[in-house]
Amino acid sequence: MTAARVGEILANNERPVSFLQNNLTIELSTIAATFEAGVEKFALLGSSCIYPKFAA
Repeated sequence: MTAARVGEILANNERPVSFLQNNLTIELSTIAATFEAGVEKFALLGSSCIYPKFAA
């Protein structure tokens, strides 16, 4: 599983809590559904966007 909602650096800076809440809700729902379906292995991938502080 990878992030469900992503945005460019400006969107991430303007609405960090919204992005986190949406992704956690989707991830928790997916984890619960896989458990209920009897899935034995589940991979959760994490990533982040990294830009220089003063990038244009």
